[in-house]
Amino acid sequence: MFPPNVKDQQWLSSLARESGWIVVSGDLRIFKSPQLKEVWSRSGLTTFFLASGWINLRVWEQAWRLVRWWPQVIQAAALVDAGARFVIPLRWGPGKLKALR
Repeated sequence: MFPPNVKDQQWLSSLARESGWIVVSGDLRIFKSPQLKEVWSRSGLTTFFLASGWINLRVWEQAWRLVRWWPQVIQAAALVDAGARFVIPLRWGPGKLKALR
């Protein structure tokens, strides 16, 4: 939906204007910048961040692991208010999604 070089503020704002988006991101660094953290919080986007280690996996390894997590992602997204944030651990386990505050 967006080019790889789009600024975080741009795509966050764009998705926030629409409804129903759930974001899966590999960029937990966003919370190191107070400005980006604020933009993210104001966006109200429910987000699932991939824990450290995911980025080091080959694409097919990432894919099957994410598919394995997917039922829990869908269930969690359906049960929370917009703006909730989670971390998807590298290792699979029922009930192991971690809420981010």
